[in-house]
Amino acid sequence: MAKAFSQKEGIDYGETFSPLVKPTTVRLVIALVAQFNWSLRQLDVKNAFLHGIINEEVYMTQPKAL
Repeated sequence: MAKAFSQKEGIDYGETFSPLVKPTTVRLVIALVAQFNWSLRQLDVKNAFLHGIINEEVYMTQPKAL
């Protein structure tokens, strides 16, 4: 919710989810890559939501300048 507008969960927006990866999982994947000589690529998805298609209206305003 941006700037505390009057959106209500289930009506104006759905649930949000922030996926996290444990360091143990990262180490396991890297170990498997090394063991089986697989190729590994890194993908930064921090701003992936900016490239999605939005099927609803979003109301935002610019933050006030300091």
